[in-house]
Amino acid sequence: MAVTSAMLNRRFTMILLACLAIPFIVVTMGHLGDSDVSRIQNSVLDSLHWSQQDGDSPQKQPPASSGKQEWSDMKFGSKDQDASGKRTQDAPAKTAEPGYHKDSAIPVMDDNESQVRNETLGFGSILMISLATRTDRRDAVSLIASQAGIKISHIIDAVRGEDIHQKAYPFGEARTKLPLPYLGSWRSHMDAFKYMVDNRVETALIIEDDIDWDIHVKDQLVAFSKALRSNPLRKPLTPEEVKRAPYGLDWDVMHLGTSRNIMAPPPLNRLFYRYDDPYSTPRTLTGTDNPCGLHFFCWTDILKQTKTADNQRVIFPSYEPVGLVALAVSFQGARKMLYDLSWRGLDTSMDFGVRDGCQRGYLKCWSVTPPIMSSWRVQGAGDSDLRNGGKGTPGVGVGNLQGEGVGLGWSARKQLQSEFEGHDYWKDGTIGWFGQGNQPEADDSFAHVETPAPPPPQPQAPQSPPPEAQPESPPQAPPSQEQST
Repeated sequence: MAVTSAMLNRRFTMILLACLAIPFIVVTMGHLGDSDVSRIQNSVLDSLHWSQQDGDSPQKQPPASSGKQEWSDMKFGSKDQDASGKRTQDAPAKTAEPGYHKDSAIPVMDDNESQVRNETLGFGSILMISLATRTDRRDAVSLIASQAGIKISHIIDAVRGEDIHQKAYPFGEARTKLPLPYLGSWRSHMDAFKYMVDNRVETALIIEDDIDWDIHVKDQLVAFSKALRSNPLRKPLTPEEVKRAPYGLDWDVMHLGTSRNIMAPPPLNRLFYRYDDPYSTPRTLTGTDNPCGLHFFCWTDILKQTKTADNQRVIFPSYEPVGLVALAVSFQGARKMLYDLSWRGLDTSMDFGVRDGCQRGYLKCWSVTPPIMSSWRVQGAGDSDLRNGGKGTPGVGVGNLQGEGVGLGWSARKQLQSEFEGHDYWKDGTIGWFGQGNQPEADDSFAHVETPAPPPPQPQAPQSPPPEAQPESPPQAPPSQEQST
């Protein structure tokens, strides 16, 4: 009884102390100013990305915490803008506390690397959007895909805008203001998303037929997938993801090839994660020392802002990505975009439509910089099927050898020239006709076939002239009976 009484007294004391402390805590929190709230918020954001400051040693990633908010649960740009569209404050919109998977300590398995190195780069399918008339581009993709051990699972025949019935135009401003080539691009991507939904493709890499990638693309994607799975900006992997999804499954879109990119406004621009990649693009190819502004194929601003080293890339939530040359899409992301950009309507171009979905938090999007894939550019934008009514720029025929995979350190298309040219089967003894040996010496030590020379013509004996024809004697009548007698 004495023990029971003591326990009751301790519980009563704890309850009494809690009742006295709660009013004090409430009053104290009420006196916190905006600067205190901002400081607390910044400390939370600091916990979301683990960066290495200049001169400091890299910090180890702490274990996942159930109270930590992740970027994919935040809403971009709704509460912090007034009616005129101007940003009134930099605080993210309030959202509910995120839920976390129970298996928070699941390690990243090495088996995922072999999945990334397969013929579809770890995705369920690789879909290529291509006009049936651009057989030249299909030839080029076949060459670089076979070079890298990549298989194009299915070709989505691109649609020309003039072939879309007016009743099938999307509702919204795009119905009347979008040029026909851009309308065709929209419908082509809708067909790709529809293919994923109809065939229940879990993840797909959707590429355009002017795609170019690095000759080390599989090594680059292995590093990217490991960083994506282990970075503190996302939830821990589920057992199902560890087993068969090298990039995870909790995303809608991943921008692997952009022509321009801008991070979210402060403080959300602090949501990033750097990772090592020995095949990262040399910084001489990522832009100039001047601010990028609105220039295309320039990523210097992001690299400087995130202090990304020369042998690193950086991943971050997409906010203003531009370009659809290489877009990874999940099954749920395909359904979302098919609803949002087709069934619901469209007010802008296709890539800006995806951008707006990422920006308002409707889509969960990742970006990687420098991009892993890019466009093959022949004489600038002149070869684009979106220019000049879908015909490109006249007189663009400078040839593929004059093209460039912009922003790629080791372009796969450039590699084609060194792979196929520079060999002469008649001179190079290590290739072709001479088997395992070197080119034969001049002593006829190897067997070869010579065509014998034709024999000289023989002199012919003179021929005697043919005898002259004798006149034929007339036929004699047979003797009569009188003469015979």
